[in-house]
Amino acid sequence: MITSNKVTPSILLIFPKEWLPQRRKEWEPLSIAAAEAGFNAIVTDWDSLLPGEEDVKASQCMVMFRGKDCFESKQNFFFNPNIVLTTWGVVEYRHRELFNKIIDKSNSYFSEVDLIGYLDSKCELEKCFRNYELKSGCKVSRPPTFLYDEIQK
Repeated sequence: MITSNKVTPSILLIFPKEWLPQRRKEWEPLSIAAAEAGFNAIVTDWDSLLPGEEDVKASQCMVMFRGKDCFESKQNFFFNPNIVLTTWGVVEYRHRELFNKIIDKSNSYFSEVDLIGYLDSKCELEKCFRNYELKSGCKVSRPPTFLYDEIQK
C-alpha cells in the first residue's frame, strides 16, 4: 500500500477501444497490481477521455479501486491520474494532443510503452511506480520487479 496520508492515487491505463474486450489479459494484471499497490486503476479508451479544468473525465471506464479484486463500470467518472500508462495508441492513433493535455493537467508521471515494454508491461509499470515514488516522496509497496538493465548486471 501507499505510505502517505494523501488521497488515494490513481493510475490511468489507456487502450484503443477495440483492444479493451480483446486484450483483457494485458490490462487486467496491470490493474490488479496497481490496486494491490494502493492505487485506483482506471481503464478506458481514448474516445472516452476529456480533460477538464481541474481533472480528467472518462465518459465510460472500468475502475478497480484500491484493495479490490474486481472492476466497477463507471460513467462520467472524474479523477486526476498520478500515473498514465498507455500503449502505442498515442502516435498510431493520433492522440498526442489529448495525451499532452492529460499529462499537463495532472502533472503525472507517464509512460508510452515501446516494443520491449509492450512485451513486458509489468516492467513498464515498475518504471512508473519508481518514478511516482521519486516525484511524490511516497513509497509504493509491491513485489520486487527487476528492469531489463538490472537483470543484465
